[in-house]
Amino acid sequence: MKKVWAIIFAVCLVVFLFCLGTFIYDGAQKNEGENDLKDYTIKTAKVTEENLRENPINFEKLQERNKDIFSWIRIENTNIDYPILHPNGKENDFYLRKNIDKEYDRQGVIYIEDYNKTDWSDPVTVIYGHNIWTMGTMFYQLHSFEDAQFFDENKYI
Repeated sequence: MKKVWAIIFAVCLVVFLFCLGTFIYDGAQKNEGENDLKDYTIKTAKVTEENLRENPINFEKLQERNKDIFSWIRIENTNIDYPILHPNGKENDFYLRKNIDKEYDRQGVIYIEDYNKTDWSDPVTVIYGHNIWTMGTMFYQLHSFEDAQFFDENKYI
């Protein structure tokens, strides 16, 4: 009986390690893909009230790649710096498992619901994105705001 349990445990361990490895590999691939997004942005040193209205994103170039990209989210002192997509008539969770090129990607992208307006005029717009703890990417670093000092020092999104 101990031999059967040992075999079951070994199989479960192998499956777990395979899944974890796949998840980490997918995250590394995603990070490589996100590096090309830097070509669409012009970084400002620090967001201030004076430069808050400047638009450092080349949306025209981005929308040549995917017309569903309509906005950008950047939170200082985190790695949250991503385009925001709108499904435009597709299922609301279309981008849950797709990258900005509309290819399958387990980690998805940052997106809003199809019924929300892209001019941010709705009273409530929920921005969706994964919390990738293994790579510290996507919305994982929102946990930084649990620290009161970090919260007070980072006012702008």
